Amino acid sequence: MRVILTLPKKADPAEALLRLMRFVRTSTVPSPSAFDVLAVRNAFGFLLGIVPWPPDALSTNIYGYAFSLGRARQLGIEPEALDRQLEDLSGATLKAAAGRIFADGNSAVVIAGR
Repeated sequence: MRVILTLPKKADPAEALLRLMRFVRTSTVPSPSAFDVLAVRNAFGFLLGIVPWPPDALSTNIYGYAFSLGRARQLGIEPEALDRQLEDLSGATLKAAAGRIFADGNSAVVIAGR
């Protein structure tokens, strides 16, 4: 995951980084709506095998189907279980995941330009 911040010319990069880190750590994550869950299914469904491939797609793109099965296996994903977990997704589970993703030691800072 990338978080990018554009600084004004006279801004102090160290102060901006502290503000950004504080924002990430304290942001609240609302519970996802049904539309949010549908968007995740639409974006990643075929890739991770959580949405069944239409028969027409299978007949014209067997490699895409094989890729999705291989990717799910590589990532240790059980498509049916992941699909069920999407229904139980809440603000609390998203906040816990964000806490793990943005934990101390899981980041790098790059300051480009000046």
